[in-house]
Amino acid sequence: MHYEVYVTHYTPFACGMAFYYWGMDIIVILFFFNLVTWGRRKLAFILSFCFLNIFVLVNIGYSRFFNQYFNFDVLGNSSNFQGTWWLTYLPQAFRWSDILLIITTVLFIYGLRKQKDNHSYKNILGVFSIYVFCYLCYIGSRVTLWHSVDDIKIWLSTNYGEDLHHKYKFNQEYAIVHKGIVRTQIYCNIRWMSHKQKLSTAEINKIKLYIEVSNQKLSKLSDSSFVKGKPNIVFIMVESYMAAVSKTTINGKEITPNLNALMKEKDGYVNLSMTSNRGSGVSSDAQISYFTGLLPIKNEIAVTRIIKNKVIAFPKLLHEQKGYHTYITLPTGKNFWHQEEANIKYGIDNVIELGNKTNDFFCQDEELFKNLKQITPTLKKPYLNIILTLSMHGGYDDDFLKEQNKKSPFNYPNSYPMIFRHYLDKCYYTDAQIGQYINYLKKSKQYNNTIILICSDHEVPEASNQMGCSEDLPIVLLNSHIAKNKFYPGRINQIDLYPTLLDMFGLNSKWRGMGNSLLREDYNNKITPEKRHISSMIINGDYFSLSK
Repeated sequence: MHYEVYVTHYTPFACGMAFYYWGMDIIVILFFFNLVTWGRRKLAFILSFCFLNIFVLVNIGYSRFFNQYFNFDVLGNSSNFQGTWWLTYLPQAFRWSDILLIITTVLFIYGLRKQKDNHSYKNILGVFSIYVFCYLCYIGSRVTLWHSVDDIKIWLSTNYGEDLHHKYKFNQEYAIVHKGIVRTQIYCNIRWMSHKQKLSTAEINKIKLYIEVSNQKLSKLSDSSFVKGKPNIVFIMVESYMAAVSKTTINGKEITPNLNALMKEKDGYVNLSMTSNRGSGVSSDAQISYFTGLLPIKNEIAVTRIIKNKVIAFPKLLHEQKGYHTYITLPTGKNFWHQEEANIKYGIDNVIELGNKTNDFFCQDEELFKNLKQITPTLKKPYLNIILTLSMHGGYDDDFLKEQNKKSPFNYPNSYPMIFRHYLDKCYYTDAQIGQYINYLKKSKQYNNTIILICSDHEVPEASNQMGCSEDLPIVLLNSHIAKNKFYPGRINQIDLYPTLLDMFGLNSKWRGMGNSLLREDYNNKITPEKRHISSMIINGDYFSLSK
């Protein structure tokens, strides 16, 4: 399990004491079940084995889709499994190495049948003695490093619980694989979820100072950097859309001809070098970055905090200051990734829910944009309509176009991995649907009075290794009537969109996010550890509820 999560994460791995802690995990679990069964050895073995296997299967399954350990935050997102769509992804999680689980299960059953049941308190004492012996060996290994009285004092005075929790917050995978699951995933998750961070006066002042300095450093904007009037806004957030797709051609054929045509429009701003700022929340993190300018938390699903907090967000400011009607169009149910609760916090007043029982709460993009042609004329103007697509969602082991009764027009090179081919086919499909919707806006004479903003929610995890392509994200901005040379042309971040939108629409807010406006001459794309720390404090400490 540790191999699946950590080693496949392509992070340098120095085992250190890891094997010791992994062994201690098993001993602790065995001791617990011996205690629960009052020393019934056979039953304790069965319960320990079942617990470990369930734990392993859950973590392996989750890590193959999200590249991290399963945590308690995930339990709060059980509504994501509405419908049966997710069952189709289970076969794609299989690896031949999983046969090892079957082999170990067979060996365990064989060994259990040979084992005589024994009901004795000595079993509890025996397992506990093994734990004590191992721990004493660990202490002995530490003693060899003590060279002075000060070394002993430091070891005795260190709060190892705090040290472990600190490591977990900043690098969950490293902490778990090096310190064991029992000590980290269980202890740290329970503590993390049961204690809301209370900001100290010093921390509050630190956040205030950051916000004040951010406002003081702002360079002046020219009049030509603002949107004139109140055009409608269509913000299409494309699932797993990577910039490499729009750069790819197969025998002269573009994968995304419709999006590429939009990129060539006069005075449109296009940037194919956006860095993903996602954390553990994946798709929901994009909305946090784009709407609030906050950096999502790396080792927690940040939206589970957002729905409990007060936030300052672009849709809310646009509604309050410019009178826009705010909508979001969902291809899923409204509870997916806490959409209903989160959208209230963002100031999105209307939810268009296209996921239903008929489409198994998974509305494909063809159906999505077909419905939007009927829905768009009914929206109250001026409007902001945030459209989430879904068809490009992973996995990519199956032939998606074939499932849609369509055929791929591309003859891919043999060097292209099969998952990359299937991913590109999905991109081709979604591009066609976006193209048809844009054509609808043009034919109905709505296009010229509509700002088109197209972004990606996140990259395909590990795409550079599995597909051999860059993980950069794209942004396409059309009809703003702001000259493209006003925008920063180099590498940018997802969190930069929030302050950019504030500037474009002339919205007043002291909170300008953790990024920088692409319209400011002093733009820089650096994300410092201090910025991450401040953003984490704001999210975990509900700062905006405290500030006046």
